[in-house]
Amino acid sequence: MSATAPAALALLATLADARATYGLRHDDYARYRAFCTRRIQRLRAASGMRQAKGRAGKYDPKPITAETANDLKHVLALVFTVDRYWAYAMDLAEQAKLVDEVSANQKRRHMLKKLKLAASSAEHLEQVVVELAKQAKNTDGGEDATLLFNLTDVLEVRAYAHEMHGRYLFEKHLWQEALDHFLGAKSIYENIAKVTPDATHAALCQSAMDVLDPQLRYCTYHLSKRGHDVDALVELIASGRRAAVDADHFQRELDALLATSDNTDSAATTLTFLETTVTVRNAAVARAIAQARDLADSVPLIDANQRVPVLQTLITTLLAAEKLARKDLDADQAAKQKVATSTADSTTRGLQVTHTYLAYARRIFTAHRNLALLADRAAEDADRARAAALPAAALTTAPSAPTTKKRLAENVRLYDNILANLAEARALPHVASDARACAAIDVRTAEFRARRARDLALAYVSAGKYADAKAVSARGIEHLDSVEETEAAEWGDAPALPTADEDVATLRADLEGCGPWTDAMRVLAPVRDAPVPPVSHAPVAARAVLDGASNTMPVVRVHPLPVPAKPVFFDLAFNAIEFPDLGAGQEAEKRVETKRAAKAADAVKVVEEVVVEKEEVVVEKEGAKPLLAGWFGGLWGRK
Repeated sequence: MSATAPAALALLATLADARATYGLRHDDYARYRAFCTRRIQRLRAASGMRQAKGRAGKYDPKPITAETANDLKHVLALVFTVDRYWAYAMDLAEQAKLVDEVSANQKRRHMLKKLKLAASSAEHLEQVVVELAKQAKNTDGGEDATLLFNLTDVLEVRAYAHEMHGRYLFEKHLWQEALDHFLGAKSIYENIAKVTPDATHAALCQSAMDVLDPQLRYCTYHLSKRGHDVDALVELIASGRRAAVDADHFQRELDALLATSDNTDSAATTLTFLETTVTVRNAAVARAIAQARDLADSVPLIDANQRVPVLQTLITTLLAAEKLARKDLDADQAAKQKVATSTADSTTRGLQVTHTYLAYARRIFTAHRNLALLADRAAEDADRARAAALPAAALTTAPSAPTTKKRLAENVRLYDNILANLAEARALPHVASDARACAAIDVRTAEFRARRARDLALAYVSAGKYADAKAVSARGIEHLDSVEETEAAEWGDAPALPTADEDVATLRADLEGCGPWTDAMRVLAPVRDAPVPPVSHAPVAARAVLDGASNTMPVVRVHPLPVPAKPVFFDLAFNAIEFPDLGAGQEAEKRVETKRAAKAADAVKVVEEVVVEKEEVVVEKEGAKPLLAGWFGGLWGRK
């Protein structure tokens, strides 16, 4: 048969989960004690170790020893027995704060009894676990081994026993003995935190040490009041070494693990990023970083046309390391949510800086790879141009194959990838909070946007989009104008920002000459064999390809073209033409207007005279009516 798998006791995780779930989150010790009682009963019933027969059966004690313990439930029953006594003692301590002095003394004596029971039960638990582990070791994990425990399980039980003994002696004011037990527990927790690969387990150990720190300081304080050497006590607390009884085998195993951990720590990689220095504890991440550094150091020593494969290998290595660092960071975040420790913030900060460093390095080296690809393509174009041996007078001839629209589009896509990587690097958590780093990345971003605008303008010209080409070149000049001198950032071990081989002055000259050159290409396009102009045919860049004529402007052969325009005629008899006098016509029109105004005034006067005559007739008729018409007119009505 195959060996039995080690039992997952996980003492710290089991107790932390039970305490947080059943009352101790709110310091409700009575509720937690009741839970421990019920849990012990369930464990004993499930493992066949019930101590009573039936509901009203006689109590039949069934102690759990190394000979009778054959199930993990038996060990857990012992664990919760210890925790039940401790919770009972803490509950009595809380009750003593709410009663009078006499009752408080009674509660305190009762509490000491429960703490003594907790210490003795913890000692019994340690003996059972150590004996079972020794039996499993003697049988080499064969069929006779009932239970198997990890080394950390045994050490956690021993530290738990030291803690319970220390608490009992602490309440009895035996400061030196309590300090001895507390130091033993702290030393074990520190060693487990060093050798465990689980972030949650390490956080649990750190939390247990944080719980012991107040008791250690209090014991030190009382011993110093009695005249003890405080410096020696502080050194004793810092070292925290205590020899365990009957633990030679486990102590040797622990020493071997600690030696391996010390070697790993000595070989751990220390990196500096943006004036922050951290130590990488993960061995896999440290090896990946060391390998990436070796590859990065070898890149400048390699020929320019052979750097792309090396940079691609470097990017793959950084990506694998970044995934491992992300996994460690996620595990730390999960452990931080479960357990709060005093060192959680510093640990998280170190992991965040490590992950940010790897993410930044991967993106920057990706930009370097794209620049290497652009340089290789430019070298290919130069080689083909030299092979074609184009004379200076034939600059308007058909372009070579590398200057096609497809090649220009590929260059634009490479620049887009560079800009995307720079934007992602700027948005990283540790980089976004550094003003100098952000300013340096912004400067590089503006420069690469200008270079992208130049290639995009060439692509537009090759497609016959001349207006778009001029607009894009103007935007590229705006990007260059937005560049400001900034203070250099302290990148530390991180790679420097990518920089093109061509200087910015040449780039600006190309962009400024792109407008006139685009107009020339638009005019010359009908007579060209092909509409795609080579990059080196720009007015400024063309100077570099002239053999020994860098101070002479290139001569471009202009073909005579018919210019469509309206015809222009020159008449020699133009001065002999007599044009009519336009002033006479204007005077005639004035006379006609005057006559029309006079006739209109006469018509208005006649109308006014007719209206006045009608009003006079009406008044005469009203005065001629008889006098009696007003008296008797009402009898017959008015007509």
